[in-house]
Amino acid sequence: MRVSQFALMVLTTFLGHQTNTALTQSFDAYGVTHRGFSCNGHEFMNPDIYAQANFACMGGKLNHTITNDANVKREFMFFLPYIVDNVRDSISTGFLYVAPLFRKDVKYMQDTFISQNKNVGPDRLVLNEYCDVITAITYRRIRDETGQYTYPEIQNCIEFQ
Repeated sequence: MRVSQFALMVLTTFLGHQTNTALTQSFDAYGVTHRGFSCNGHEFMNPDIYAQANFACMGGKLNHTITNDANVKREFMFFLPYIVDNVRDSISTGFLYVAPLFRKDVKYMQDTFISQNKNVGPDRLVLNEYCDVITAITYRRIRDETGQYTYPEIQNCIEFQ
């Protein structure tokens, strides 16, 4: 009996005391981490985001063929002032680029994007030159009083736990 009490005490000391109290934030090896982005009601989980960041960063280096593509830059030509104004510490991350953030069938969409040069949708990842994901952004078009669509309004996607 004494051995099992001693073992329990040692394990509790080394492993920490476990409780069933809910944590208010998600933790991983890097500290508090969000679990994905929600862009206009569509949720992107971290594995999808990382796969798509990897698509834009072949071998850890930014693939400028993708980030400079006209379809990727369309509607986001003036994203940089928005990011600088709305994303904390964005200036200290280095030069920023946009990459496609596909909503479904990621592998198929990546292959189609490369081979057929199609529209990539409204959502983008914002990456720095080291391929770190800074944020995700999206746009929506607003109708004016005459029913015509105005210029696109860029918005941050919402991080969720």
